[in-house]
Amino acid sequence: MAWVIYRITAMLGVVLMVVGCQVQSGPVTYPVSGMVTYQGKPLEKGRISFIPDTKEIGSGPTCACEIIAGKFDGKSTAGVKKIEIYGSWKTGRMMTMDDGSGQVAEIASIPGKYNELSQIKVELLPQANAGLAFDLQ
Repeated sequence: MAWVIYRITAMLGVVLMVVGCQVQSGPVTYPVSGMVTYQGKPLEKGRISFIPDTKEIGSGPTCACEIIAGKFDGKSTAGVKKIEIYGSWKTGRMMTMDDGSGQVAEIASIPGKYNELSQIKVELLPQANAGLAFDLQ
């Protein structure tokens, strides 16, 4: 009789562990990837933010992806998102740092209409959102 109780308890423990390990915390996110060009060239370095439309309840947190050589790859929640893009590129001039080392200076100069003042919107589907393209002029 004791072995029956032991087996039932062990089986319940295994079931609870499996169910507990499958519980997802936080909002569901989906892959997002694509390309950002500025004046016809891939944006060398930057960040793209997917900001939830405030009219859409439960649309999730703001998600940001790093842009390298025009490409970005990350995760975001589904729904209508405002897009903000920030970028920088190397000037070719050397800067002397406080410690005496040299570093190539960068300029952060994407017009405000693509970041703080952006009117760009995109709807991210509850699936992989690959091939997104943003061509900034």
